[in-house]
Amino acid sequence: RPPVAPPVAGEVLGINLTRLQVEAATRLGFSVLGTQRLGALSLRIHRLQVPAGSSEVQAVALLNARVASGAFDLNHTYRPSQAAAPCDGPACAQLRAIGWPAEPVNRCALSARIGMIDTAVDAQLAGVAANSLTSRVIGGALQASDPAHGSAVAALLAGSRHEEPGLLPQSRLYAADVFVPAAPTAAALAPAHRVAEALDWLVTQRVQVINISLAGPANRLLEQAVARTLAHRVPLVVAAGNEGPRAPPAYPASYPGVIAVTAVDERLQVYRRANRGEHILLAAPGVAVHVPTRGGGGLRTGTSFAAPFVTAVVARWRASGLLQPR
Repeated sequence: RPPVAPPVAGEVLGINLTRLQVEAATRLGFSVLGTQRLGALSLRIHRLQVPAGSSEVQAVALLNARVASGAFDLNHTYRPSQAAAPCDGPACAQLRAIGWPAEPVNRCALSARIGMIDTAVDAQLAGVAANSLTSRVIGGALQASDPAHGSAVAALLAGSRHEEPGLLPQSRLYAADVFVPAAPTAAALAPAHRVAEALDWLVTQRVQVINISLAGPANRLLEQAVARTLAHRVPLVVAAGNEGPRAPPAYPASYPGVIAVTAVDERLQVYRRANRGEHILLAAPGVAVHVPTRGGGGLRTGTSFAAPFVTAVVARWRASGLLQPR
């Protein structure tokens, strides 16, 4: 399986630090790279530069021991939950599997406010009407990330301008691009502080559900951001990850309260590379899924492409009053 993505080099995160705790960290040789307030989630983030000669792991251990226990962590990074290559299979099996209306006209009645945390979304590639898409590049970056993955997820959720529409083509998408733009041969990675900022932004946009198609290690900041988002009564639908059945738990799918989604094929067999565990709540089509992007679309595989089916169902339940988040 793919190696665990490395944390952001040369920095660590401080969570809700007081002025005195920041001063104590600076006396230990750390410097502040940046601060950020997430108003909706009541979180304050300090990005601290690691002193020369120390590793990130050593830095976190030192800060938690000497400044404030549990207030510091690595700035972990997260990968899109997409398999390396698509598979062959029927294009519409996924609709039959979840009992979704096969006729496009029957999918147009519901309009939902759906949040996404993913790579960038290209409206033309995804077939999403420009006036139905609100995008934000998280972290103040001037350049958006590669839109291939995010656009595929967006097409499944709310595409409306290609021959085959998405699940909820009348919905409005709020797409948070959390990934650092990478070289063509490099893996796309999303730092934990960007994911937290994305959650904060989506809460302010009053979305009804958030689709998250990325996976990585446990992180204290991410854990708090997830819990505080759920406290705002916003359901989180999260791809379980594609590290394999023996992989350790992936996050944020493994945090309490989220809807963790695995992928199954047309025979309802679990995708062989999907993460497993007792935290998995639901399964949805995610093997050889037909994604209605520009040029006739294509087939994609991975838990990233199972999550939108559950997100669409959650949005539908919320609109009908069948689901009332606690």
